[in-house]
Amino acid sequence: MNSAGWNQIIEELPGASFLQTEEWARIKAPVGWRSEQVIWPESAGKIRAAAMMLYRSPSRLPVSIAYVPRGPLLDWTDASVYMSFLSELIAKARQNRAVFLKIDPSLIIGTGIPGTQDDRPDPIGVGVQQYLKDNGWRFSSDQIQFRNTVEIDLTASENEILMRMHPKTRYNIRLAERRGVNVIDARREDWPSIYHLYTETADRDGFIIRPWEYYQRVWQILSDGQMATCLKAEIDGELIGAIWVIGFGKKSHYLYGMSGLKHREDMPNHLLQWRAIQMARSQGREIYDMWGAPDEFTGDDRLSGVYRFKRGFGGEVVRTLGAWDYPIWPVTYRMYTSLLPRILDVMRRRNRSNTRRYLES
Repeated sequence: MNSAGWNQIIEELPGASFLQTEEWARIKAPVGWRSEQVIWPESAGKIRAAAMMLYRSPSRLPVSIAYVPRGPLLDWTDASVYMSFLSELIAKARQNRAVFLKIDPSLIIGTGIPGTQDDRPDPIGVGVQQYLKDNGWRFSSDQIQFRNTVEIDLTASENEILMRMHPKTRYNIRLAERRGVNVIDARREDWPSIYHLYTETADRDGFIIRPWEYYQRVWQILSDGQMATCLKAEIDGELIGAIWVIGFGKKSHYLYGMSGLKHREDMPNHLLQWRAIQMARSQGREIYDMWGAPDEFTGDDRLSGVYRFKRGFGGEVVRTLGAWDYPIWPVTYRMYTSLLPRILDVMRRRNRSNTRRYLES
């Protein structure tokens, strides 16, 4: 199936995500992931469920791990559909000698912050969560994507969206405009400078990023697929911030953000987000996903600072199912999960060192 055909199929399914597109499979292929597209049609030809499965064999061993990023895609209100399709995915993973199958659907289990008056559990998501617990699935210790996020309803008018924001956020948007911050589409020749700004951001804020070649491939493929837009903020032609926004289906996602220390008082990040929201509305998207919120809503979570920034835009906290693993080879799975934290720690230290060397070169 070609890229356009697969993407057209999944775009119509609940929870459609760019992480399930053919483009994402192409992005992951050079780092050892192969993909398999699985669909489950009705007799009338209507597709009820779909999943792009990714497989990777660690260290050239004769086994693999299977992962469905932000999937499977289906109507979770129909228990017969998700029970049957999950069984099919397990069978596919077993055929490919997978140690385990990891799923990570955009299935809402609740909105709002737990324990507050805004906390609203979703009975469908909670029911699926219980089904997984009762049928051999395990909540994964390796949560690859953000489990929680902040989403802005784009079906409202621009004025309504502005009025839902915190007053300080609205003020900062206008302040950026008054101080001459200009937000425009970045060109491909801007990408190296934007990556350099990203390395500065990562080093300053203490998070890990990948080498330039990885982001170049991501940005190139998603841009060629008409999904990605990079907005950059300038003052007098000087780059002071940028964000990457990925649009697919009903959602736009704020995927990457970078900014320097210079001109931070001019609030470029606030204006960048507002321009991205306006752009997403003009494209007909219904939701602007700010891509990430704390796992636990306590003040000491590593995402607490950026979460406060995101909440200022008036969005709703959305809590999803998160990643779940189905161990196909239980003993090997236990060995893998016990070793994984040490492997990831080594990779993080290596990437942090590479970022420092890049900045010092």
